[in-house]
Amino acid sequence: MQSLGKVLVTGGAGFIGTELVEQLYTKGYEVTILDKQDKPMGLDHVKYIQGDLSSPARCVMACAGQDYVIHLAAKARIPESFINPDEYFDSNVVGSRNILTAASAVGVKKFVYAGSSSVYGNNTAPNKPNHKPDPLNYYAMSKLFGEHLCKQYKIMFGLNYNILRFFTVYSENQPNTNTGGLMIGKFARLAKEGEPLTIHGDGEFKRDYIHVTDVARALIASIESKVKNDTFNVGTGKSVSVNTVVEVLKTFVPDLTTINVEKPRGYAPETLADISKTKNLLNWSPKISILPGLSMTFEEIFKRKAR
Repeated sequence: MQSLGKVLVTGGAGFIGTELVEQLYTKGYEVTILDKQDKPMGLDHVKYIQGDLSSPARCVMACAGQDYVIHLAAKARIPESFINPDEYFDSNVVGSRNILTAASAVGVKKFVYAGSSSVYGNNTAPNKPNHKPDPLNYYAMSKLFGEHLCKQYKIMFGLNYNILRFFTVYSENQPNTNTGGLMIGKFARLAKEGEPLTIHGDGEFKRDYIHVTDVARALIASIESKVKNDTFNVGTGKSVSVNTVVEVLKTFVPDLTTINVEKPRGYAPETLADISKTKNLLNWSPKISILPGLSMTFEEIFKRKAR
C-alpha cells in the first residue's frame, strides 16, 4: 500500500496518542512516535524515538523528513498545575516552542496542536472557537500559550497549523490511578474495588465527554483537510453532569457510594463544544454519543475484570 505521508506524533505512546497512531497506521501513514517513556509493547510497526521535548536536537531529529506533526505531548492535570506551575510552563510552553521550531526548520507541511477546552474557562456554554479565552488555572494558561506560539510561528516562519481544542476525552484505556488518572478511569477503578467515589462540589458541573476514537478521527481529518491556520472544537456538542456519569456507573455497580468534597479551584462549571465549524470545515462529526459511549466504556472495563 502506498504511503499517505509521514506523520510524527509527540506523546504517541500516551492515552490519545496510542489510538491516533493505530488509526494513522491503518489508513496507510508512516508513523513516528516521539515520547519520553520507554517503548511500550505492540509498537513494532512504527518508528519509535524515545526523547523529551526539552531537547531541541531531539525534536529536529524527530521532525526530519516528516510531512505532518501532531503535537499531543503535554502535562495535563489542573490541580497539579497549581502545585508545579514551572513544570507546566517547561513542558507545555517550552516543549511546544522546541517542536514548533524543529517543524518549521525542516519544512513540515502542517502542524496540528492538541489544544484544550480549559482555555474557555467561565465563558457561557456552548463554547465557540471565537470566544475570548478565559483560563482559570496554570494548565489552561500553558495550553493557551501554546496556541499563541502556533500562530506566531505562522507569522514568523510560514508554518501552517491547525489547533484542535479537545473537550473531556475518555475511553476504557485511559489512566486510572489516583495521582495521574482521569475521572472516567478513576471512577471505574474505584467502583470495581468497592471504594466510594469522590465527587467535587454538588456533582452538577457538566462536561462534554468525547470518545478517544472520535478525537483521533478529528486529528486525522485536520491533516487531510485543505483548511489550515484555524481553531476547532472537538467534542460531542452535548454535556452531562458528574452525577449523571455516576448514575450510568450504578447500572453496573448498584450499591456504589459517593463522598462529596469541596470543589477545587480552577474548574469551569460547564464545558460544551460548539462543533458546527468542525463539522463544516473539517467534515468531521463524532460517531459516539455521550451516554451510550460512557455505558460502552464502563461495560468494557468491567468485562476486563472478569477475564
